[in-house]
Amino acid sequence: MKLLITTLLVLCIHTLCVAQHTFKATIKDAVSKETLPGVAVVIKGTTQGALANPEGLLMLDNIPEGRQI
Repeated sequence: MKLLITTLLVLCIHTLCVAQHTFKATIKDAVSKETLPGVAVVIKGTTQGALANPEGLLMLDNIPEGRQI
């Protein structure tokens, strides 16, 4: 019974880890190539998003499989 519970727990954790992704980017102006702090990025069809920090860097965690940014 312990082996069954342990196996199920490991499979659930593995599924959760595999099914989620991270997106990292530096947001820059297309012409001047300057970083753009405060830019908002949202995952299409959700309310999940992030703002670029003062250096123009942003990171979105736990992105569901197949979602567009």
